Amino acid sequence: MINGDTTIEPDETFVVNLTSPTNAGLAVSQGVGTILNDDLTLSINDVSVTDGTNDASPAAFTVSLSTAVPFSVTVKYATANGTAVSGLDYVATGGLLTFAPGETQKMITVLVIGDTWSEANKTFAVNLSAPTNAIISRGRGTGTILDDDPLPSLSVNKVTWTEGNSGTTSYTFTVTLSAASGQTVTVQYATADNTATLADGDYQAASGTLTFSPGQTSKTITVLVNGDRLVESDESLFVNLMNPFHATLGTAQGIGTILNDDGLP
Repeated sequence: MINGDTTIEPDETFVVNLTSPTNAGLAVSQGVGTILNDDLTLSINDVSVTDGTNDASPAAFTVSLSTAVPFSVTVKYATANGTAVSGLDYVATGGLLTFAPGETQKMITVLVIGDTWSEANKTFAVNLSAPTNAIISRGRGTGTILDDDPLPSLSVNKVTWTEGNSGTTSYTFTVTLSAASGQTVTVQYATADNTATLADGDYQAASGTLTFSPGQTSKTITVLVNGDRLVESDESLFVNLMNPFHATLGTAQGIGTILNDDGLP
């Protein structure tokens, strides 16, 4: 039986010895029992830090001992991936903390890697393990990397081309993201009449959603223009961007100019 108490003291050990076996030998004849001090506790806090741009930003975690004691306390620590990945978002670290007699706090610094990508906030962990002379009451600290990069903007260009005499001609508009993003970006688009109209059969309506995977910066929209032999003025149509997600709108309206290529009768 182990007698419990509320005295704050170092971990203690005792032994159990085996002797005088019959019909067998002794391989390991001594067992060691360790009485862990459960009146002294260790805990780690959570930390939030912005990722910055190019330089590394320190995320400083505090490991606390519940009370000062006249003996040493140690605990191991190590980082672990969450949505943040070591080597890309932060620098992995680990080691051993030693609280000298009388000390109640120690710091763990994790370097967060800066970037210029717009992305979701990410997390990693610092885990405590294998304490001596104390127990762990809160052994997992969460580091939250707050993104501080502005959302990229979306813009669509202008297109000018001849209409052709028959069939259809493809007018290809390019939608550009101002900077690569670490998040999936979407934007809706739709054509609209200007001097070219659907009613007159000048072009065919187009609409949909563009999806930019992380790292992509360019997508295209194709609008079909109907050819004819009518002598008429140059005409134009619009391609409008709307409802961006994880981005803002820059030049949100593209103009398609249909050049008349039919001579006077």
